[in-house]
This record gives sequence, structure tokens and C-alpha cells, in this order.
Amino acid sequence: ESQGYKVEEDASATGKSGGEHSFDILARRDDGLTAYTIAVDIAVGDDE
Repeated sequence: ESQGYKVEEDASATGKSGGEHSFDILARRDDGLTAYTIAVDIAVGDDE
């Protein structure tokens, strides 16, 4: 948030095709010229 991003946890975003996508963390910023979106999804594997 210190760089001007609005950060959300357990967030969702609509893609260009209209499909809904969910992410663990979603950061968005719009400077009036360009809209920036950073999506983070954390995958945990089971090593057995």
C-alpha cells in the first residue's frame, strides 16, 4: 500500500473473457494513465 496499491486478500477479479478468477492476494493501482494489477496465488504441495 505504500506504493499506492490497494491490496486485498482472498480477492477475485474478472478477466477479459468475463470469467471470474480468485487469488490469495490482489494488488491494484491506477495512476490515471495505466491500471496496474498484481495477482498472487499460493500453491502448497504435499511431499510424501
